[in-house]
Amino acid sequence: KSPDKEINIIHNCDKISFPIEKAIPLGLLINEVIVNSYKHAFKELNEGTVSLSLGKSGNDYLLVIKDNGVGFSNLENSSKNSESLGMKLIKTLSRQLRGKLDLQSEYGDTSFKLRFSLKKQPKDS
Repeated sequence: KSPDKEINIIHNCDKISFPIEKAIPLGLLINEVIVNSYKHAFKELNEGTVSLSLGKSGNDYLLVIKDNGVGFSNLENSSKNSESLGMKLIKTLSRQLRGKLDLQSEYGDTSFKLRFSLKKQPKDS
C-alpha cells in the first residue's frame, strides 16, 4: 500500500529460477512497469490495484502486469512519437529478454504482457 493513496499490489507468481542474464532485465522491467503504473495510472485517483502474475505458459513464460487506473490514450501514437524514457526502457528490456510485448490500455484496464523463453536464440545477422 502507498502511504498517501490506497494502491494495492496483488501478485501471483510461480516459484521460478531464472539465469542471471534473464533475472536482471526481468527485475528491472517489472520495477519500471509498476513504478510507471503508480506514477501515471493513479495520478488522479486515490485508490487502485496493480496485479502482477508470472508463470510458465506452454514452452514460454508469461509476465502480466495490470492496473485499474486511468489508462493512457493514443497508445500507438504516444509510443511511436513522444515515447517516454520509461517506455523506451520497457521496450529495450523486453528486447533484451527477446520477448513479445503486448500493451493495451483503456480507462480502468491497462495491461502489460510479455511472453519470453529461456531458450537461447541466435542473434540477428
